[in-house]
Amino acid sequence: MESLANLYNKEMIQEKFGTLVAARVNDILAGTAVEYKPEPPAGGAFHTKAQEDMMFADRIARIVCATLNQREESSE
Repeated sequence: MESLANLYNKEMIQEKFGTLVAARVNDILAGTAVEYKPEPPAGGAFHTKAQEDMMFADRIARIVCATLNQREESSE
């Protein structure tokens, strides 16, 4: 069984990521979102954790917005 501290830490990480996605959705819906494409890492290195989180949040936010747009179009 996981410790209470580990469960709390996971919850906090999820809350922060959810806030990041929500902020990105707001930017997209407002039309102020700039495409997020970090430079490819040099020498075969990987993106940083922060860059990966941003790319994933951006992908989720765009899917959410596309789904909302489809709903609006189908209800018209």
